[in-house]
Amino acid sequence: MSQPLLVLVLTLSLGGCGFATRAEPTAAWRLQARQGDEALVRGEPLRAAEHYGRAERAAARGKDRREARYRRARALWRAGRRDEALTLMRSLFASGRPSGPASVRAARAALDAGLWLVAMQRETEALALWAEALARLASRPTAAAILERAVHLVEQRDGADGALRWLAAHAARTPAGSDLREEALWQRGRLLRAAGRPSEAVEALEALLAAFPPPRGRRWDEALWALADLHEAEERLEEAVEALLRLAEVQEPTWLIGSYTRARMPRAMLRAGELLLRAGRLEAADAVLERLPARFPDSRLRDDALLAAARGWLEAGQTDRACARLAEAAEVQPGGAARRRAERLLARHCR
Repeated sequence: MSQPLLVLVLTLSLGGCGFATRAEPTAAWRLQARQGDEALVRGEPLRAAEHYGRAERAAARGKDRREARYRRARALWRAGRRDEALTLMRSLFASGRPSGPASVRAARAALDAGLWLVAMQRETEALALWAEALARLASRPTAAAILERAVHLVEQRDGADGALRWLAAHAARTPAGSDLREEALWQRGRLLRAAGRPSEAVEALEALLAAFPPPRGRRWDEALWALADLHEAEERLEEAVEALLRLAEVQEPTWLIGSYTRARMPRAMLRAGELLLRAGRLEAADAVLERLPARFPDSRLRDDALLAAARGWLEAGQTDRACARLAEAAEVQPGGAARRRAERLLARHCR
């Protein structure tokens, strides 16, 4: 056995000063951190800050020191000692390298410090801080939240075109596959749409979906819904329907049994059916709308979908098919508003 490895084995087996002593927070740190949390619950932020300061001094690990300082800064902010809180939060941000344990808390500190600067009406400082954070901590998940806040702040001040220029200056190069890359693509598409540049907005949103195909990432449902809006505005109904059905048919896995249903999914399927009705494609619309109750059995839109299909058939003069859908709508969801409308139409047209 080599000498370095032997030293490591002896250190661990004897409970020496190696990894074993740094495996968890010290008892003193846990005590002071708990007392700080309790003081906050009692509405005593200054006392909490004192406890967190003691916890920071009692910490044996860098992670625990950073956590105590973060809590102390937030407690001081709550106590109204804003400048002191901001100084602490800035020091946490300054301690973070592009990667490594310190970068996690540093990215969160940058976000919070920027928000505090905005609250203090120091927007220019906030944007400078966030720009530095995006350049230095781009790989951290919190960078996406920083970019979102920064872009909205610039948009409020300089409009969509100004925000696009800021985005190009500070988020043109982002790590592939990162949360920041996804957020940058989403913000570009959103801003291009707001700036009245729909064709470029479509390209940006399609680039997002190509880089982060559903169900990967967190912006795909918003991107598909926005694409449908853009296509519908240009009367490209088939493309709008394609985007909506792609959204509705995503199977997003979860850690639990089954899959996750985002709020837009059933709405997307209903909207797709309604657009097909508008395009005069009754059979295709009926197929989509009839499938919604089975695809989303817990959705409150089940009776709405069947009622929409029934109305399409009524307008086309096909009463028998309309009545079949009305009968389903009247049974699928007890107490639904669409169900009551379906019952009235049943009484009027389907005797």
